Amino acid sequence: MKFAKIAIVLAFLSPLSAAANVSKWNVNEEKGLREVIVSSKDGYQLNFTCDMGYKNGDEDNAGDRYLFLTGPAGSDVDYSTAEKYITLKVGDDEYEIGEIGSVMGDRVWYGFWSDTPDALSKTVDAYVDGKKISTFTMRKAAELYKSAPEDGCLKRSK
Repeated sequence: MKFAKIAIVLAFLSPLSAAANVSKWNVNEEKGLREVIVSSKDGYQLNFTCDMGYKNGDEDNAGDRYLFLTGPAGSDVDYSTAEKYITLKVGDDEYEIGEIGSVMGDRVWYGFWSDTPDALSKTVDAYVDGKKISTFTMRKAAELYKSAPEDGCLKRSK
């Protein structure tokens, strides 16, 4: 009988813990680098890293920018725009991020950051070589601009 009560309580808590596990966008800054990170509920992580312009001496002129897509511990998912194109799909819009630092690469990077926080879609799908790797929530993405200034890392045209 005691086991049945525990099983019922756990059954009710499982959906709540799944809802609490919805990913959220976070900003971390350290030693001139800014990371914007979101994790999926299945343990994958998107990490947008930017040097905040300090490398070039001007915060509006960001230097190196990378997008990393990593899998849960023990997985072989470990991609970077230094080696591969990572396509992020938000609703019907696709952002193929790679070769950052080129005119086209920068246009896609800033297009993503300009469009995505206001997108109607509630998710971002990440693809590498046409293969869907994971889905990330858009929850709280628009709030990034409260904690990260619109400098060379993140810019919005709106």
